[in-house]
Amino acid sequence: MKSKLNLFFEKYWFFLPFFSAVLLTLSFYPFDFWFLGFVALIPLFYFLNFSAKISLAKIFWGGFIIGVIFSLFLSFFTLFHFHWLPETYLFVWLVRLSPLLIAMISGPVAGLVLVGYKKLISNRLIDIFTLASFSVLIEIIESKIFFGFNNGLLAYTAHQLPYLMRLSSVMGIFGVSFVITLVNTFIAFFVLRPGWRKKITFLFFASLVIFFIMGFLNNYYLDGGGNDYHSAKFAIIQNSDRKNILGFFSSKNNHFYFPGAERLIAQAMPSEPDFLIYPFSPFNGYLAADIGKIENAGLKKTVAGEAKDFGDWVVKQTGDKTVFITWVDVIRGSDLYLEIIFLQGKNFIANYQKRALFPSMDYTPEIFKKIGLFTTPVDALPASPANKPIIEIGDIKIGPLICSEIFKPVLARQSSFHSEIFLSIGSEAMFAGGAPGEWDLIVSQFIAAANNRPLVRANILGPSAFINEKGKVMEKMDYEKTGVLIKDMKYKKSPKNTLYSYLGDWPFILLILLFLSSMTISKLFKIRKR
Repeated sequence: MKSKLNLFFEKYWFFLPFFSAVLLTLSFYPFDFWFLGFVALIPLFYFLNFSAKISLAKIFWGGFIIGVIFSLFLSFFTLFHFHWLPETYLFVWLVRLSPLLIAMISGPVAGLVLVGYKKLISNRLIDIFTLASFSVLIEIIESKIFFGFNNGLLAYTAHQLPYLMRLSSVMGIFGVSFVITLVNTFIAFFVLRPGWRKKITFLFFASLVIFFIMGFLNNYYLDGGGNDYHSAKFAIIQNSDRKNILGFFSSKNNHFYFPGAERLIAQAMPSEPDFLIYPFSPFNGYLAADIGKIENAGLKKTVAGEAKDFGDWVVKQTGDKTVFITWVDVIRGSDLYLEIIFLQGKNFIANYQKRALFPSMDYTPEIFKKIGLFTTPVDALPASPANKPIIEIGDIKIGPLICSEIFKPVLARQSSFHSEIFLSIGSEAMFAGGAPGEWDLIVSQFIAAANNRPLVRANILGPSAFINEKGKVMEKMDYEKTGVLIKDMKYKKSPKNTLYSYLGDWPFILLILLFLSSMTISKLFKIRKR
C-alpha cells in the first residue's frame, strides 16, 4: 500500500522540486549553508522516482520549477543590481531584465534533461549513476549556453573542503559536482528502495573508497617532487569607499594625487612587501604610454595621466625595491589595451594585456553598434601577439588574469605550464552587494586547486584573499573592508602540472556522454527486442 506521504506528494507533486530549489538556494551565497549541497537534490530525486503516476509532463515542470527559481535567485544578487556608465541606461536595463531570459532557458533545459532521465531508467542500481549523470549534464549544457558564466555549479558548495576541491585537478569542476550529486542520489534511492539498501550501502562506500584513493594518489603525485619552496610577500590594498577608489591627475603641474591610496600604501610599506597591489585603475580615464605618440586626437582628450608622471608618483610611495602592481587602461599609439602593469621604482618593468575581452564591458559588439547601442566609450583590443601571458620578475613566474578572465579556465590552464603562482585582479564595482565578489573568490579557489598553483586574488572592494595550491583560503579580507592584506605566499619551483591543466573538463564530459549514450543504446535495444 502507498504511504500517506506518497499519496500527498502525488497530489501536490510540485512541492518536492520547490523544496529542492529552496535548499539549493540556501547552500549558496549569501546564506552559504554549503553543507546543504549534499542533500539539496534529494526531494527532487525522490519526486523523479517515487511514483509511476508522475507523468512526463509533471517531470518536465518539476525541472522547470527548480531551474527557474534557482537561476532567478542567482540573478537577483548580480544582474538585478547591475549599473554602468550613466549614458548607457538602456543597456543597464537590458542587463537587469536578462535574468528573465536566463530563467526561461534554465527551466526548459532542466525539465527536458530530467524527462530524458525518466525515459531511460531501468529500475536497476545503475539508475543511481544515470540520475547523477543527467543532473550534471544540466550544468554542462547551461555552462556552454552561458559561455562559462555559471555561478550555480553544485561543485561550488565544496569551497570549504580542499580535499574535494582538489579532485577538480583530475575530474574537472563537473567531476566535483558529480561527486556531490552522487551523495544526493545514494540517499534518495536508499529512502526509495528498501529492498536495495544493502547493495546501495555497499555501492556508496565502494564509491567513497574509490574517490578517496583517487584523491590520495593525486595528492601524493602533486605534492611530491621535493620541497623546493620559495616565498614572496604580497600586499593587497582594499578600499570600500566606492567614490574614492580612483585617483586624479592634474595636467597643470603634471602631478599625480591619490591621498586615499597613499595612506593605505603607507600602512603597507613598513612590512617591506615584494609586491604591492592596487587592484583597480587609479585613473579616471586612460594612461598614456607616451602622450606624444598617440595618433588618435580623440583618444588624447581621454588621457588622465602619462606613464612617466605615474612612475614618479609610484617611486615616491614605494621606493625602488617593492614592485607596484595595478590594473589600468593604457593607450599605445592609437590602440587601447586593458593591462596589469608592474613598476619598480619609476620604471615599468612588465605588463600583461587582457587576452579574453568581455563583450559590452570591454568593447561594444558590432551587433550593438548597428542599432546604436554603444556600451563603451572606446573599444579595447585583445592582447597583442607580442605581449607575454607570463610575467617573470626575479625568480618568480606569475600567471596574471584580469577580472572576467577568471571565468575562462583555458587561460589559467595555458599559463600553468610556465607559471608558479596565479595573480587574479578583478572588481565587481558595477554590481551592488557582495555576492559577485564571493562567487568569483570561489571560482578562484577552484582555479588554484585544478591547476596546482597558489593564487593571489585582489579585489578593490573585496573580498581579497591568498589561496594555496589546494584551493584553501589562507588569508582573507571581507567585502567592503578597507585596509591592507599582507602575506608571505609560498610557491613551489617547477610545480607538477595536473591532468586538468592538460585536458580541461573534456575527459569527464566525454565520459558522461559516453555513459549516457551506452545507456540509451541499451534501452533502445531492449525495446526493439521486446
